[in-house]
Amino acid sequence: MNESLILLLLLTLISLTLLLLGRRLFQSNFNPCLCWVIGFILPSFTVFLNSELIFYIDLKSWLYIFTFSALAFIAGALAGSTKNYMNATPTLPLNECWSESFTKKTILCCFLISLIGFSVNFNHVYSVFHSFFPPKGKIRIWELTFGEVNPIFNYMYFLIGLPYILSGMYLNIYKKKVWVWLIRYFSLTITFCHGIRGTIINIVLIDFIFNHIVLYFRNDKNAFVKHLSKSIFTTLFIMLIAFIYVTIGRTGWEYNDIKNNLEIFLSYFNFNYLNLQIQLQNMGEYYYGAYTLQPLYNLFSFLFTLKNLNIHLFGYPNIPLLDERFNSGTILRQFVVDFGPMGIGIGSFLISFILSVAHTVSMNKKSIVSIFCYSVFFSQILFSFFLFELIRIQFIFWIAVLIVIDAIYNRSSKSLNSSELKSNTQ
Repeated sequence: MNESLILLLLLTLISLTLLLLGRRLFQSNFNPCLCWVIGFILPSFTVFLNSELIFYIDLKSWLYIFTFSALAFIAGALAGSTKNYMNATPTLPLNECWSESFTKKTILCCFLISLIGFSVNFNHVYSVFHSFFPPKGKIRIWELTFGEVNPIFNYMYFLIGLPYILSGMYLNIYKKKVWVWLIRYFSLTITFCHGIRGTIINIVLIDFIFNHIVLYFRNDKNAFVKHLSKSIFTTLFIMLIAFIYVTIGRTGWEYNDIKNNLEIFLSYFNFNYLNLQIQLQNMGEYYYGAYTLQPLYNLFSFLFTLKNLNIHLFGYPNIPLLDERFNSGTILRQFVVDFGPMGIGIGSFLISFILSVAHTVSMNKKSIVSIFCYSVFFSQILFSFFLFELIRIQFIFWIAVLIVIDAIYNRSSKSLNSSELKSNTQ
């Protein structure tokens, strides 16, 4: 009991310190320190809600994890924020917001491409299951079947996140057009057909953060408050529905067993911290970054496979778990596997530094791409209690596509401006 009280006081003190520092250092609603508190520290309190799991807590390990990670995160935040940002005015109009016509064309083009990918994949999964929805208890098989046609069609389908997010920006900044609303809601609907709750939750969460920041930069207080009050409840509701929908499909939740359902929900939080503790206590061979960079290896493996060079670059190490049903270990476990106990500090510093730099760039540059990048990073750090997905291929794909689209827009805008200048001089 005394150990639990000590840890609760420590976690509370760390949370308050980071919140005050974040407000002082970054001066914005969506700052990196707030993100770390919500995503990594607060979910750890769920361990203390389970009387059985409390007995597995090792005081020394928890003191090391949360003290070292907090100090490293603060160091990363200080290194990633600049004086240039501190002197910047965050309420300037968006410098590089796309025009209305270009935004409409982008939404429509991305939606049509993703619709083709969805149609091909859904036709395949329907031919296997003869159903429009995943059968109960077989949603994981449905998910794998959905994506086994061809990787190209998978990436075409994954593009669906962009029309949903950009349509939200269009509706907030420009006109409330019916066809844009239809694309937005249809984009969200077909994400449920894939059967991955992470896909659904990521899209709505990034949409909320991205459009919140865009309206903040537009200096439209009325639209900002209206968007915040409406979208926060909508976002949380959709995330809850996605979680329940997929969890029922995987585990067969019973609606009338509230206690069991609550334990299942909390297990997505509390077991991860104990798995991280066990990893610290059972260190094996170090991988020096290879485990953390596994998604990039998977991408290279995919590229080699396209060239008929089936190369397996790296396998998963044998990781100790408290319960085999729950195999996550927070965002820091990959770093611990790679670098041992120092991975706590290395991971916390790198995550804080990357997030702080992305925040600084978005506040200074105020472009669609910079705000989107920060929104992606911020949304993934909110899931620090679960696992490390900052280099998820889907997000890299979205950012790469947006960079190309933004380059096309800037090039076309410069060409149009130069032609207008020539006509005026003549």
